[in-house]
Amino acid sequence: MPYKIFIITGEASGDYLAANIVEALRRLNPLIEFQGVGGYYMEKSGISSLFPLSDINVMGLFDVLPKLKIILKRIHFTRQKILDFSPDLILTIDAPDFCFRVTKPLRKILSVPIVHCVAPSVWVWRKNRAKKYAKQLDLLLTLLPMEPPYFRKYGLKTEFIGHPLLETPPDHHHKEVFLKKYRLSDKTLLLCLLPGSRASEIKRLMPLFYKIFVNIRAHHPHFKVVLPTFKEYATYLQQTYPDILVVPQEDKIAAMMCSTIALAASGTVSLELALTKTPAIIAYKFNFFTNLFARLFLPLTNFTYASLINILLKKEILPEFLLFNCTEKKLTKALLALLQNPEKAKKMIKEYDKGLLLLKANHPASVKAASFISFYFK
Repeated sequence: MPYKIFIITGEASGDYLAANIVEALRRLNPLIEFQGVGGYYMEKSGISSLFPLSDINVMGLFDVLPKLKIILKRIHFTRQKILDFSPDLILTIDAPDFCFRVTKPLRKILSVPIVHCVAPSVWVWRKNRAKKYAKQLDLLLTLLPMEPPYFRKYGLKTEFIGHPLLETPPDHHHKEVFLKKYRLSDKTLLLCLLPGSRASEIKRLMPLFYKIFVNIRAHHPHFKVVLPTFKEYATYLQQTYPDILVVPQEDKIAAMMCSTIALAASGTVSLELALTKTPAIIAYKFNFFTNLFARLFLPLTNFTYASLINILLKKEILPEFLLFNCTEKKLTKALLALLQNPEKAKKMIKEYDKGLLLLKANHPASVKAASFISFYFK
C-alpha cells in the first residue's frame, strides 16, 4: 500500500511551501498518496483542496468573528476527513490556530507522526507556548535560524530548513517576457501594489492603496500601476479599479522585478521584494477595533517589526506603517521620499542581501523538509 500523507495549510505562503515539499517528497517516493487542504499552489501540484482556502484564511479578531461558524465547521470536517483517510503522517504548515485545533484531539486517536512546518512566533509573545506545542508535535521545521532553541528546550525535535522562497531565484528572462506580454517598456515607471492574499485584506487595503497611486501619479503623471493577484479576486479588482493592470499570481515575481517601487502589506511579501530588489514601503491595518486592540496589546509583547527582513536584521530596512500609522498622507509622503532619493533605494537593496543571507540553509528548504519527514517512512 502507498504511504499516505494528509496536508493542511491555511494561507498562501504556507500553500507555496506545501507544494514545494510535496514535489520533494514525490522525488523520494513517487507512490505517496496525498490528501488535504490547500490553495493555488497545491492545486498546481495535483492536490485538490477539500474546501476553498478562503474559508479559513482570515487574520485579526474582528475578521475571524464573522467567519467563526464556518471555521469551526471546517475544523470538524477536516478532522473527520483525516480519520477517513487514515494517513501514515500528518503534515501541517503555518496557520497554527487552525491546524492545532484540528490535530490536538487526533493525538489520542491516531498513533501517527504529526509534523508542523513554520514555527509559531513564540519569540514575540508567551514563550512558554512552546511547551504546549512540544506535546502536540513529533517534529517542527522552522524557517528562521533563531527559532529551534525555543522549542528544543522542551524536548521537541526542531530543525531549521531555511526559507522556500530562496529555492527559486528570480529569472531575469521572466522580466523581459513580462514587459513584452503587457506591452511595457523597461523605462516605464511602475508602482506594484501588493495588498495581501486574503479577501479581507484586499477589500480593506485596496481603497487606501489606490488613493496612494492617484497621489503618486499627481506628482509623476507617467506612473502606471500593476497588481498581481489570485484568480478568485481578479474580476473584482478589474471591475473596481479599471485603470490598474491586474495580472495573475504566476506573474507576481516578474511584476516586482519590473516595478520602480512597491507598496505592500506585511508578510512573506517582504522577502519577495528583497529577492527582486524592489524598493518598497510596508503598510498594514486591521479594522478599527482590531487596530485598537493591537495598539494596546503589542507593547506587552516582544514585537519589533512586521516584515521578515526587518526582523532578521533587527532594524527598519523596509519602512513600516502599521495600524493607525497606515494613512494616506504618511504612505504618500514615504513613497515620494523614496522615489526622490535613489541613494536610499540603493541602500535598501544592499540591506536586502544581508537579510537573505541569514535565511540560507545548506540545501533547499523543501528538500531538507522532505528529508526530515522521510525518517518516518516505513
